Amino acid sequence: MERATAVITDLFQAAARGRPPSPAEAEEGTQIVLDTVSEVGIRSWLDLVWRHDLQVYQHSLSVAGFAAAFAAELGFSRSDRQRLAKAALLHDVGKALIPHAILDKPGPLTPEEMRVMRTHAALGADLLAREGAFAPDILAVVRSHHERLDGSGYPDGLKGDEIGDLVRLVAICDVHSALTERRVYRPGLSARAALEIMDAQAGQLDPDLLRVYRPIVARAGSAPPA
Repeated sequence: MERATAVITDLFQAAARGRPPSPAEAEEGTQIVLDTVSEVGIRSWLDLVWRHDLQVYQHSLSVAGFAAAFAAELGFSRSDRQRLAKAALLHDVGKALIPHAILDKPGPLTPEEMRVMRTHAALGADLLAREGAFAPDILAVVRSHHERLDGSGYPDGLKGDEIGDLVRLVAICDVHSALTERRVYRPGLSARAALEIMDAQAGQLDPDLLRVYRPIVARAGSAPPA
């Protein structure tokens, strides 16, 4: 886990300096996530992640862990597992370009702060595109993981078939992680509460994929208390 944290830290620090993340480090981080989740399971992976008090990095590592578990649940090939986990690991890299005062604010954001926060998706995709080494479907996940099937998401208001499968998968993992993570101003939700909220979002998240994902929510539980 120390190496995984170091890799994701390097990726975000490079992004904060305006440099695209290293493809080699992204591959290394993805392999660590896949191997560890396969070996110890999603609950133990989350226990390892939550030992590190770095919220953005925790989120990226937990979403990647959920993606690895999701890929296994779906019976993906090794290459498709790698693709999904890498997309999840990189999905929030644009947050490195958001001011810390907004990113680390211990409470709800103002409408203007939320507008700035929502730029992270396009900023991250643009940054990765400059490297030229990341596949179009990875870029799509980074840009579109907050898009929703009913068109209510951002940054492009995509809807329905305009949202690709890889984006739909990571969006579910991202929502699950956000609901169950502990924050300085609130504890993480229980697995049951998270499932209820996610089921209520079936018009926004892919309902067929949500049904497959339900066992992962149960196995993961919720974050430990602060």
